[in-house]
Amino acid sequence: MVGPPGSGKTMLARRLPTILPRPCFAEALETTKIHSIAGLIPADQALIAQRVFRSPHHTISDAGMIGGGAHPRPGEVSLAHHGVLFLDVIPVNINLNNTSIKTVSCFDTPFRAATHLLTSLEGIRRSPGDYRGFCH
Repeated sequence: MVGPPGSGKTMLARRLPTILPRPCFAEALETTKIHSIAGLIPADQALIAQRVFRSPHHTISDAGMIGGGAHPRPGEVSLAHHGVLFLDVIPVNINLNNTSIKTVSCFDTPFRAATHLLTSLEGIRRSPGDYRGFCH
C-alpha cells in the first residue's frame, strides 16, 4: 500500500480480516492451537473464529518474526496463520532500524509454502505460516 501519512493505509489494513471469508472450523482450530502455544488465548474464548491481524513493530527480531528461541515459540509469521500480517513500516534501507536482510527474506518460504522450519537446540520443528501479507 502506498500513500502519504494519515491517508488510511493502516486503518484499511486493520479492516482486512473483516472482509476476508470467515475461517472454516479446521482453520480456526489451527489458529487457536498456535495462539494457545504462545499463551495468547483469552480466558473467555475457546476458539479463535475470526481471521487474526498481526502488526509487529519494525524493530522486531528475527526470532520474534519467524519464531524460535531456546524454547521455540511461534513468531509473528505463525501467529498470522490464516490471517493478515501487516508490516506498517518497511525501511527504505533495510540495514537501518535493526531490520536485517535475513529478517526480510524470512518471509519467502512461508509465503510460498505456507510453512517454515524452526531449528533450535531442541531440534527442528515445522511451523505454519499461511498468511496474507501487506506492507507499507
